[in-house]
Amino acid sequence: MSVKKQAVSLLTGLVMLLTLLMLRPVPVSASNGLPSLLSVDEYVLVDEQNLDFSDNNQYFVWENDDWKEYESLPDGVSSYFQYENGVLTLSNVEIEGSTNNPCGAGINVEGGSLKIVSIGENQVTGVAASNHNTYAAVVTGDNTEIVFAGDGTLTATAAGDASKTSIGINAYNITMESGTVTANGAIGTESSIGTESFGISVRGTLQVEDGSSLIANAADATNVSLGIDVCGQWDENGLVAAGNMVVSGGTVTAYAGNASNESYGIKTTGDLTVTAGTVSAEGAEATGEDSRSCGVVTDGALAVENGTVTATGGLSTHESCGVAASTVNVSDGTLNATGDEAEVASFGIAVDGDMEVSGNGQVNAAGGGTAENPATVSFGISSDAVTVSGGNVQATTGNAINASVGFSIGQGGVTVSGGTVNANVGDAECYSYGISSVFVSVSGNGVVSASAGNCTTENAGNDIKIESAGINVYGEKG
Repeated sequence: MSVKKQAVSLLTGLVMLLTLLMLRPVPVSASNGLPSLLSVDEYVLVDEQNLDFSDNNQYFVWENDDWKEYESLPDGVSSYFQYENGVLTLSNVEIEGSTNNPCGAGINVEGGSLKIVSIGENQVTGVAASNHNTYAAVVTGDNTEIVFAGDGTLTATAAGDASKTSIGINAYNITMESGTVTANGAIGTESSIGTESFGISVRGTLQVEDGSSLIANAADATNVSLGIDVCGQWDENGLVAAGNMVVSGGTVTAYAGNASNESYGIKTTGDLTVTAGTVSAEGAEATGEDSRSCGVVTDGALAVENGTVTATGGLSTHESCGVAASTVNVSDGTLNATGDEAEVASFGIAVDGDMEVSGNGQVNAAGGGTAENPATVSFGISSDAVTVSGGNVQATTGNAINASVGFSIGQGGVTVSGGTVNANVGDAECYSYGISSVFVSVSGNGVVSASAGNCTTENAGNDIKIESAGINVYGEKG
């Protein structure tokens, strides 16, 4: 089990422990001995001096190499922090981590919940801590929620090390309420590329609400690079509880770095549900023998009820896919999924179970492969069954050595009772099918059209073209 899945808590107790180290206002130039800030419940310890948080509306401003406490914010001051009743307000400040903190983090939350309100531009930067296997800029303990809000920005960047895992934000639960948060895995040189890099790693639930923007950037890694990893909870026996991601508005942008094993924009061990907003996820180059690059990978269900999801796989020496999921359901949203060039297989959408499209759902799925660099197989959509009752589903493929197939469907077949299904595929040496399925059933107002590419060997291309109701066509005809 990866160390990123272990709890980062080094302290016990139910009281929230927030550690902010090396905090200074952005406009202040660097100097020796920047102050350390440690807040526990209703007090804060700064350079061995207690600052009382028990009074309301306390503002702490950096003046003359020290923190000054004010009941009201002085005129002209834009850089300050304030903590009250579980709410930390950051206004144009920088926070630097310490080797004394878990993972060398700048912000550490132990238990309870913390709301961080960002005003202006704020930065949290982790530092290398040789006594930890994981580096992070922001960490939380188990059963802890962190809420990001405000109309400003917060950028969290982890330190890098060649033998470590780097995580911009490593948390149990995260809620994006408003504002913009950017989480970066280590941005380092080639010599500091770690074994694993994550923009964000969440062990519980990641929620993104309307009016917020979440940007996650993973760095290059020797093993795994994930923009967003909703990994769930693990123990020595395996996965204990799956992690889920819910997007009800706002924007999510997730980029993976290059990796030898897995390069995914977003990965969840549970479900990914999008009810509104925009999600964009991109995998980068995957270079290992059995490597994989994907935009979105969900071990659970992908549901696009509204909004738009765009998932793009990167180059791979083995497999590239836009989306890989247990099931896919697109009702009134839009799903764009594109696989890139891959030496073995390229998928637009790869589904273990069933895929359903209804309402005004729009699906555009494209497998990769070119004439110069064909995949062994290229699929637009691969699934056990596809059911379409409304909307539009478009599957295209690139060129392939073995097979280029728009819809590669298993025993559940293709059932279309409404909407439009279209397949347009590339050339292949052996098999080129618009739709390859046990059956294609069209009824009601459903329309299905498919065209094959050219086959360069003895197998002729097969077209399935149906524009009438009640016809079942067996796909793999000689």
